[in-house]
Amino acid sequence: MTEKPRFSSGVRKLALSALALLLPAILYWGGLVAWFQRDDFALLSLRSLLANGRSLLAVLFAPVAQGTIRTLSERVFYISFSAMFGLNALPYRAAAFLTFAAALLLLQDVCAKLTGSRAAGFWAAILWLVNSALATPLSWTAVYYELLCAFFFLLDFWLLIRYAETGERRFYIAQWVTFLAGFGVLELNVVYPALAAFYALCYAPRLLRKVLPLFAPSIIYMAVHILAAPLPSAGLYKMHWDWHMLPTLVTYAAWSLGPAWLSLVGVHSLFLRVALTASLAAGLIGFLIWKLRRRQWRILLFPAWFVIVLSPLLPLRQHLSYDYLTVPLIGLAMWAGAAVVSGLEAGAWKRIATMLLVATYIAVSIPIGHSLIQLFHDRSIRARDFVYGVASLNKTRPDRIVLLKGVSAELFDDAIYPRALQLVGVREVYVLPEEEHRIIGGRPLESAASFFIDGARQRQVLTEDRAVVYDVTNGVRDVTAEYRAAFGGLPENDLASRIEMGDDSHANQLGPSWYPREGSYRWMPKRASVVLPGPRGPGEKLYLKGYCPAAALQSGALGVEVTVDGEKLPVVSVRNPDAEFSFSFTMPADATGKAKIAIELEVSRTFHAPGDPRELGLVVASMEIR
Repeated sequence: MTEKPRFSSGVRKLALSALALLLPAILYWGGLVAWFQRDDFALLSLRSLLANGRSLLAVLFAPVAQGTIRTLSERVFYISFSAMFGLNALPYRAAAFLTFAAALLLLQDVCAKLTGSRAAGFWAAILWLVNSALATPLSWTAVYYELLCAFFFLLDFWLLIRYAETGERRFYIAQWVTFLAGFGVLELNVVYPALAAFYALCYAPRLLRKVLPLFAPSIIYMAVHILAAPLPSAGLYKMHWDWHMLPTLVTYAAWSLGPAWLSLVGVHSLFLRVALTASLAAGLIGFLIWKLRRRQWRILLFPAWFVIVLSPLLPLRQHLSYDYLTVPLIGLAMWAGAAVVSGLEAGAWKRIATMLLVATYIAVSIPIGHSLIQLFHDRSIRARDFVYGVASLNKTRPDRIVLLKGVSAELFDDAIYPRALQLVGVREVYVLPEEEHRIIGGRPLESAASFFIDGARQRQVLTEDRAVVYDVTNGVRDVTAEYRAAFGGLPENDLASRIEMGDDSHANQLGPSWYPREGSYRWMPKRASVVLPGPRGPGEKLYLKGYCPAAALQSGALGVEVTVDGEKLPVVSVRNPDAEFSFSFTMPADATGKAKIAIELEVSRTFHAPGDPRELGLVVASMEIR
């Protein structure tokens, strides 16, 4: 009699594990076999930073992008996997699916413990699995952090529940370890103590004094993070702490139920989408009210999970993203899992209503998820074919500059703008200048103009046979001969409006004090000069980019003064050591339309590197007027 339950339990766990592995692969197969795109390429290039002398601490912990510091989920993950697998995307995708499978198993167990029903745990896992918001992290490696964060949240919660059940200190300590590690996964980790406190209040009030210390690391992390990476004061990622957070919450709540995204599969009826969303919401709210009327307050943990985890994202009213729902949806899935079991155990009409709502949710979610998966998969495959196609053609002429023709806005965003070709050894790549307006079209892409070759330089490199032209309209074709033959009719320009310091093509526009180029940059002494054509219109600015070594900042911030035809512009300061800098300067009104202007740079002080007799100011990568 004692062997049978153990055997049954083992079979059940094995079956659940198999389902957790097989169902995601079946439903999201396109995501498993997808390649890389967009942000993936910046993360894949992290190893090159180490190879180029950047310190390991800077690569692992320096804030990037919108101030993110995701050491485990991005930096360690991409550095280690790229070292082992290079550009073979399948191992990265397999890791994402395995992480998701582990999270599904944890969700089943956590929900079963919270509700006292294994069936509720099963339904919670199914309802989370099919939600179309999961399509993005299950098809795009760059948002792997969402899956890993979900796993860590569920593991933290499982350990806390086990501690409440057994009183064994090892579970409490393990929860602390995984909670602290979670700060290297996603900034969302700061809200876990609020979840843990809510659980303690609802399920085990005696644990509250054990949970409250968890708030200290979250507060310290937020303070340090804000100091290291101040919150944006403008743009998409500016946080708005106002009443708009409520409609943002309502939007996310509607998205989480699925029908709001039916337009992706050709269902454009607003009435139908609203009606389906309202019916699903009514089912959940009705179950919640029924539980609260029976004074079963523990049910509040599930909607609280959704709101608490989502709360740090609500101020981002200008940047709503479907994949942000990955972790908040866990609370909704447990809420719905408990509701489904309760409905199926009730009277006949409630069972029918429950089955109809579940069928509606699944019938809506799976096609939308499939559509999103297909979108990400297909874009990644087009990026892969482009990258390998250019790399294959360029093997015979690796010293040539690559000029691209027929680039779509999608391909520019997915592979060219994130510099994917550098990962296959194609270092100098530009899009033909006549395609800039069609591709960019006024979109606010930072430094996008640097990806389009200057007209004067284009003429020079083609005339000197130092460039190849590839048409990427349909596949990748070498059209250098025919493009060069048609190129004679294009207008000439005496001066380039953009100077790449690592290229000697326009060295004649540099003053005599510049040091010889070193790779993609040049050192300047205390003063250096450049000649550029004046701005074509009043809106154009001067852009200066470069790199500042730590040695240059040993005595504090380094001032940079720019003078245009003798007129001094406002001084700017370089403050971040071992980091790239980028400044823009408003040009004097009388410089507009001039054929030639003289630009002088001067730094506030110089330094000497050990063993180098030169007077060193700053490393400059490019200067441009646009």
